[in-house]
Amino acid sequence: MAIWYRLLGSAIAQSSCATKAVSKDGKALSGAARTSSIKKCCEDSAVSKDGKPLSGAAKTSCVKKCQADASQALLRSFNLEMWS
Repeated sequence: MAIWYRLLGSAIAQSSCATKAVSKDGKALSGAARTSSIKKCCEDSAVSKDGKPLSGAAKTSCVKKCQADASQALLRSFNLEMWS
């Protein structure tokens, strides 16, 4: 059960990077601005279990996974809106 909560928490944190990619007026960012916003969010969330910032290959891997998850979350939300 603890593993499930950890995976769920990780998924929520990573998908929130996609939801945080909005402008000051609340509109979704696009293009380079969206990419930059998600990358910064993912880099900021790359921390170990004890709260220390990751570095090196661990950070790179975490950021790449976070960015991929954010892109997938955006695609899923777009597909849901399209079929609603």
